[in-house]
Amino acid sequence: MSHLDPFIVYTVKLAMDFKSSSVITTRSANVMDERSTMIQNDSSHPSCHETVARILSMKSIPLNPGEKAPKLKKENMLTLLYHADEQWSQSVKELVDVTQSHNASIEHAVDNVHHQQSIFLDTVHLLHKTMLTSQTPSSYLLTNTPPPKRFSEPIWFAAQVLHQDCQIRHLEYFTDILQPLATNLRNALEDFRLGLRDALTRQNELKKFYEESKSLCKSAAKRFSIWSLFTANPAATSSTSLLFTNSSSFYKSPEHLQFLQTELAPALVKLIHHWTLFENKLYACYVHAVFGEHHVDHIQDHKSAKTSSTTMISSLSSTTCYDSFTQLLPLTLERALKLGIMDLNMIQSLDPVAFVALPRLAILAGVTWLSHLTGWRDYRINSGSMDWIVQSHLDTMECITTALVHLEVELLRTQSEDSHHAFVKTYQRLERALVHGQQQQGDDEDDNAMLALEKEIYLDICLVADSILSSHYSRSFNAIVCQLFKQVGQQYDFDIGGSEQEDEEEQDAQPIELTLLELAI
Repeated sequence: MSHLDPFIVYTVKLAMDFKSSSVITTRSANVMDERSTMIQNDSSHPSCHETVARILSMKSIPLNPGEKAPKLKKENMLTLLYHADEQWSQSVKELVDVTQSHNASIEHAVDNVHHQQSIFLDTVHLLHKTMLTSQTPSSYLLTNTPPPKRFSEPIWFAAQVLHQDCQIRHLEYFTDILQPLATNLRNALEDFRLGLRDALTRQNELKKFYEESKSLCKSAAKRFSIWSLFTANPAATSSTSLLFTNSSSFYKSPEHLQFLQTELAPALVKLIHHWTLFENKLYACYVHAVFGEHHVDHIQDHKSAKTSSTTMISSLSSTTCYDSFTQLLPLTLERALKLGIMDLNMIQSLDPVAFVALPRLAILAGVTWLSHLTGWRDYRINSGSMDWIVQSHLDTMECITTALVHLEVELLRTQSEDSHHAFVKTYQRLERALVHGQQQQGDDEDDNAMLALEKEIYLDICLVADSILSSHYSRSFNAIVCQLFKQVGQQYDFDIGGSEQEDEEEQDAQPIELTLLELAI
């Protein structure tokens, strides 16, 4: 499940949106309505302010007697985490006060808690990146260290809901499966918060010892420097100068990095472990709720290529894919290789078919599972991402978007598992056609309208994408694609060597983060 096709995630989101819109006929724009529809429980419905406050409650961790709050320092990650935790606690207290006073501003208070939770989780992510600064992506496999992980606040909110004996909308059937995992995740985060307070105390002790040792070294170096004035050895003077210029901040020192890894790594690894378990299971339940008996492994029936998205995409410099459209290319290519839509030999041999297929797939992705990056659902708002597309084809792009929306409505609004499955199969058939050409379809009259719509989308995408390759800037575009193919082909060979050692359980379950953040949970 950690390698869940981002288009499957996109389909799940659409299906849940259609299902929600059929249940909730009117929906106000405030945060309370958005959040409250998530939980369904007769005895403690989230529209009740007290229940919302209970769900978002957290334990406050007071300072020890005589202990002072650490001063906020940008270079000290522990103080950033401490103050993020304090702001989170304060927002919860304000929510409780507003709830008890039955103040109409409770919507703002709830929104503030969610915001503070996001800040805390993002700060944990920064801490994790800081702790891994001395490691390369390939070393994660050798040290069994989880790679840097983004923590999505909606996932944490889902765990809070389940921990408080409420249910997630559309996933009521899976409550007994998800609830223990949610409780484990909540406990792991509480343990991490407690470990943070202990680490702050020990950090002050280490810092004091570090500064005393540094002072002694400076004194010894100063005496050595004075003696060097009476010698004829210029190297001694230069080495002493080097000693002073290379002195680094305590918070950037190897000693402090080792301290963070020793003090917080166990709790952080535990948190990531339980977060990943809950996150993967939550997505699996959503997929099951949408596709039912059509298991995701059957939907993703192409042989998955063993490739690392992190290694592949992060290596592509901003000078290679520098605008909104070309930045779709590595994401699209990665998915095409994983699902077997395109073959690696096509990439490594610079097959002309691959040069034609990739922009076609990128346009299709840009109006579906990557639409949150392009804004092509309403191209007039973000036409800047269409710089490579000929001006005369902008209306064709609108036709593509309209046809795909119609296809989605026809197959997803019925809330039928078979229709959801048919939508994915239709999309996969369209992708294969964009690479290998459209195959002759059957003569089933019931499917004629849908096949005609599919053919219309296929022809319009080919018209727009192929015009890029025949325009006056086709040479520049082909140079970008060629560079992408060369980098991906080389790094794919490197990734094959270590991919067998990957731990599926520790993978980040967010193939496209921004899409998942919008999941209707």
